[in-house]
Amino acid sequence: MDLPKGFDLDLALELACLSNDAYSQYDAYKERKVWTGPEGYKLELTFQAMYESKHVPLGFVVSKGGQHLC
Repeated sequence: MDLPKGFDLDLALELACLSNDAYSQYDAYKERKVWTGPEGYKLELTFQAMYESKHVPLGFVVSKGGQHLC
């Protein structure tokens, strides 16, 4: 399989795991648990939407080593 020039498999896998963490964020909300962000990253910002008069989490921005990842 040919990958595009500049493709970084490690970064792609890291971002896929972070995407999965967004589902964990929502699951924690449904279970009324505190979600502190993925381990090894600094949680910078969370995104929420209003649904049925409640703030529902739907994403986040994290940083690692000064680089922002979302």
